[in-house]
Amino acid sequence: YGKGISDSLPDEEYFLWCTAWLNLCVKKLKPGGSFFIYNIPKWNIRIASHLEKFLNFKHWIAIDSTMSMPIAGRLYPSHYSLLYFVKGDKPNTFAPPRMPIQTCVKCGAEQKSYGGYKRKLNPEGISLKDVWLDIPPVRHSKFKNRDANELHLKLLDRVIEMSTKEGDLIFDPFGGSGSTFAVAELKGRRWIGAELGT
Repeated sequence: YGKGISDSLPDEEYFLWCTAWLNLCVKKLKPGGSFFIYNIPKWNIRIASHLEKFLNFKHWIAIDSTMSMPIAGRLYPSHYSLLYFVKGDKPNTFAPPRMPIQTCVKCGAEQKSYGGYKRKLNPEGISLKDVWLDIPPVRHSKFKNRDANELHLKLLDRVIEMSTKEGDLIFDPFGGSGSTFAVAELKGRRWIGAELGT
């Protein structure tokens, strides 16, 4: 969020506002189109329940966002959720990237034992999981381009690569710092976006 922008509303008012723009997006989404919502779990639980009336649920992706911010009386919040829905039975494009085998930073050893089946793994890498530990939050000022809320380009790159082809159209109704638009340009996708802040 930039200066002067706030979504500090009573819970029910915020959810009604969400359902209004969600319904418009669902209406405009083409058959086979992918729909992603990035939010805290508190809201994505309700949003997922609403979207299931119109779209097919594909995945709840947990994005690690560990911060040193304990909250009294609650479990330590350490992830955002990325909901993935599709209009229709299957997406027009579903091409999740393969991931390298994770290794220990100190010793270089593989972090997971494959129980003697390593030779059967795809040579291009491991299948993408629904828990993403490799997307750092954009917090430090030296990495930020704007005061607005900014998502890491790696997150948008993965989502766009996974769910679109070159020339496809992407719509982001909350453009924020423009991360979606920047990645769309780099990946040869067409895009439309909106944002209240400047």
